[in-house]
Amino acid sequence: MHEVEALTEPEDLGAALNAVPAARTYRDAFPRSTRRSILEWISAAKTATTRQNRIDRTVSDASVDLRAKQWGGSPRGAPRPIMGSEAGLSRTGKRLLVSLTVGPVPAQALV
Repeated sequence: MHEVEALTEPEDLGAALNAVPAARTYRDAFPRSTRRSILEWISAAKTATTRQNRIDRTVSDASVDLRAKQWGGSPRGAPRPIMGSEAGLSRTGKRLLVSLTVGPVPAQALV
């Protein structure tokens, strides 16, 4: 894990990123914490197949400015998905009344 702390890029990841210039560009612009998290995720793979799948996912996501294995991964400037109470759900999963209108809610909508 010392290599992860030092952000030492494994050869197989480096080769995969270099094969897709957009992935290399975006991945290099990720914050240090994100790069570290991705390296930890790849290093924690228990099989060669899992490791390769994680490298492939990292390159694929990075090529469109997504951060692999990150919550809320969406390209910068892209609309984020509506979740939780924004989608009309409370923490208990019960539906909430959500008004999509601007201004007062018509009385019939409250029935």
